[in-house]
Amino acid sequence: MALEIPEATPQTIVAVVDYAMLDAQVTSDKAAAFCEISDANATAALAAAVLLGLLTKTGLAYEPADWTTQLLGDGSAEQKRQIFRAHLERFEPFAYVRRRILQGFDILHACREAKTLFDLAPAPAVIRDTFSGWGAFARSLVGDPPAPDTSSGLDSPLAVVIDPILDAGAAAEEYVSDALGTPAYLALDPGVRDKLIVGVRRFMTQEEARTVGQPIGIALEDFLRGIADKHTIDVSTKNGIGQVGKELRSNNKLAKKHVGLIDAANAVRIAIEHGQDADEGKDWRITPQGLRLLISITMLAIRSISAYDAHGDLDL
Repeated sequence: MALEIPEATPQTIVAVVDYAMLDAQVTSDKAAAFCEISDANATAALAAAVLLGLLTKTGLAYEPADWTTQLLGDGSAEQKRQIFRAHLERFEPFAYVRRRILQGFDILHACREAKTLFDLAPAPAVIRDTFSGWGAFARSLVGDPPAPDTSSGLDSPLAVVIDPILDAGAAAEEYVSDALGTPAYLALDPGVRDKLIVGVRRFMTQEEARTVGQPIGIALEDFLRGIADKHTIDVSTKNGIGQVGKELRSNNKLAKKHVGLIDAANAVRIAIEHGQDADEGKDWRITPQGLRLLISITMLAIRSISAYDAHGDLDL
């Protein structure tokens, strides 16, 4: 069933969420009366708030989704905008359109792709107009034609915290998308993709090596196990990236050089995560170059294995 994108203004979305913080159970007629809008507009705004993860719906009633809804309700106008932006940029169809604009594509072209990719109900021009309005309010998109914004320097305390997170997240997402290529990026399991983005974002913000290496290593192993599941290869008794990779190779689902890439990534990951080297009797000191190598090898391995699995291509 195609996904509807409610044609609600961001101001009415924020208004109905504000009302949800004042009433234990919101209905569209009560929201319409509170916000002084039509019942149709209130219904669209409530549906949009659910779509963006700000509210949940049980029967005919709407309730706050989580603690960020409380923050939005309690926040200043600037804080409301920032929280709206945080939710908007985590909504996959919008995030995809924003990413394609970052890659140089026209917004209408990006919305045509998003309509097909996510099975969206509205026409591409309607998606464009709705996303443009939401993005402009959030300052996720600025200008005409719209372009992604990654500026910071806002005054509110919450904005000071949220903006760098959003900026780093957008930059990490763009890096992962470019490193893998669009076909491989879009084909990835969302859980694998999210772990890669988390690892890259942590590297960009110079977090401790283990916190970078863990999600990257888990992403590669999950990716390889996904390949095994696709081909009904049992790897349930295999431990770690190396063993899973060798089992895939023994079933002719990887090229020999892919095993080399996997082993190289695994060697760096083990040095990061496992403390003292059993052979050397001391810890490895993990440098930024080592973390870059892990990220680069992992991206190359996923991109190359994806091309091999999909078309039999040998790409490095």
